[in-house]
Amino acid sequence: MPALADWYWDAATVRWRVAAARAGRPQRVLVDVTTGCACDVIGAVLERPRLNLIGLHARVAPEATATAYAAEVTRMIARMAGIRREHDVILTRVSLAGGGLLSDNGAAASDLRGFAEELEDALDDSCARHRFPRPAMILAVR
Repeated sequence: MPALADWYWDAATVRWRVAAARAGRPQRVLVDVTTGCACDVIGAVLERPRLNLIGLHARVAPEATATAYAAEVTRMIARMAGIRREHDVILTRVSLAGGGLLSDNGAAASDLRGFAEELEDALDDSCARHRFPRPAMILAVR
């Protein structure tokens, strides 16, 4: 499986990835929705036949709580449902990075169980609300 860096995109890497796609290698792409130009990047990716938009990525603030992570998942699923409506594309990945809970010294095991349950509930509820197929969730420290 490719590293997260192979999938993660923001506006600064668009030109490089488009050049790589022109070279013949199809590129799987996650678009960072924490930047202000996510809509432009999503449009640029979807216009290119050799690029495959597979999901959305968000960076979470270092002081974020489990509730903040869950709220971000809810926003991302709503945005993914909008992309499906507008572009007829179903995204299959939700990626979250950062935040204190995911750091090496962030939380105890019991806290992580509660965190995981809250994320799962937010993902399931959002998918049901938007009638969106449940995507895979990727969690990263950074």
